[in-house]
Amino acid sequence: MLGKHELAIIAALKARPGIQRTTRTVGSLPAVPDDNKLLQRYLVDAPALYVTEGVFRVVDDLVVLSFTIGIVVSNVGGNTQARLGDGVSVSADQLLALVVRALHARRVGDAGWNVRRAEYLEPIDVFEAAGLTVVGVSIESTPMTLPEDPDEVADLGDLRHVHLDMDIAPHATSAEHEKWLQEPPDHSTDRPDLQADIPLAGAGPND
Repeated sequence: MLGKHELAIIAALKARPGIQRTTRTVGSLPAVPDDNKLLQRYLVDAPALYVTEGVFRVVDDLVVLSFTIGIVVSNVGGNTQARLGDGVSVSADQLLALVVRALHARRVGDAGWNVRRAEYLEPIDVFEAAGLTVVGVSIESTPMTLPEDPDEVADLGDLRHVHLDMDIAPHATSAEHEKWLQEPPDHSTDRPDLQADIPLAGAGPND
């Protein structure tokens, strides 16, 4: 549910005409190795909207999802310009209004969404020193029913024990794999690189 709705929220933001015209980047929060590279990425992408990884909560047997939309703008023209705009560059306030219009009281994916709060994100001094203004917009879904069991999950029935044969490159031939599956397994000419025996819940010592 989290991944599905993260993508749905990104799509809804991208579809908003005002956001299309005023942002360079709309997407998931980028994965970068350290804070300095993240700041550099923000500067390249700004003005940008990032959807952070969501939170899944269960409330009275219903699911409530929440996400944060990160608004990132350049403040090379000063903090006032970045926050309020100067008639030329897009401001944090302008993007905030567009995000609210795109998501508040709107149905996206399987839920309705409401904007709960917006605030300048810490560390403000670090962002400002890097030439950035960053605002976090918290959104929350209306309650949804718990997801059903996925169809592709197999019923393990009375299975009590799992044995794994792992073949690491360079791989053995398929003929050798067939020998390993015999009962008892035939390891006369080759054998797995790694093996694991895993007792499942409820298994006894002889299972």
